[in-house]
Amino acid sequence: MSTVPHQTNTVPVGGAQQFDQDGLAAYLRDQGRPFQGPLRVEQLTGGQSNPTYLVTAGAERYVLRSKLNLVPDRDVKLLPVGEPALALQSLERGVVDAASFSMPQLLVAKRMGFRELVNYDKLGIVYPYNTATTLRQTVSKNPELLEKVSKTIIEGISIFKTNKEKSLAVWKKYLRGVADDVLEETYPNTRSELEQVPIPSLQVIKSGLDILSLQYPQAKQTDPNLIIDPSFVRRIDQSGFIGSLYKK
Repeated sequence: MSTVPHQTNTVPVGGAQQFDQDGLAAYLRDQGRPFQGPLRVEQLTGGQSNPTYLVTAGAERYVLRSKLNLVPDRDVKLLPVGEPALALQSLERGVVDAASFSMPQLLVAKRMGFRELVNYDKLGIVYPYNTATTLRQTVSKNPELLEKVSKTIIEGISIFKTNKEKSLAVWKKYLRGVADDVLEETYPNTRSELEQVPIPSLQVIKSGLDILSLQYPQAKQTDPNLIIDPSFVRRIDQSGFIGSLYKK
């Protein structure tokens, strides 16, 4: 994105060239470019194969270029290919053109010569990844079981964060074929991302519902507050259980 002169020829954005303008406004604010008033997006004339847009955000104007010119549901098809190791094989064999990876498979893919197209963290994209999910009636009928499960997960996180040698040994057992130096590089990244107090994130659930609504529009009407229950982790934290794990 770059600033532009005031004299430009534009047309309204329509059809397949439309995109999420609310997401663009949020991105500008996240990048330290807040603005007053509405965001206006127009398409610059020409360049249909690589659409270029004029973005007016308050007193600032920018040029936004579509690098890949991909339209969801028309140009992209998502395929379930299984666990990360299988996704990497699918990418290597040409079954898919791109795949989503976390560490350590991301490092493995880069070493195989694949390029990173999008970094979700840098774009501020959040989505449900690893979750502990249960039925609503289980919460009311068997809360003791859920507390035990939550404590087990929390204790596992503490072991990973405080015992690198043991954690790497477990990784080597289950991530067969991944080089030791890749695991070494992956460990600090994963350690920093794991939350000591893993309270469910309302923002992540909202993002998941937005993604789901592309296929199931009724997801937009779902209250995310009804999907998460942070009370279990909060009670465990308030009891001093989590703090005691890091004092050993």
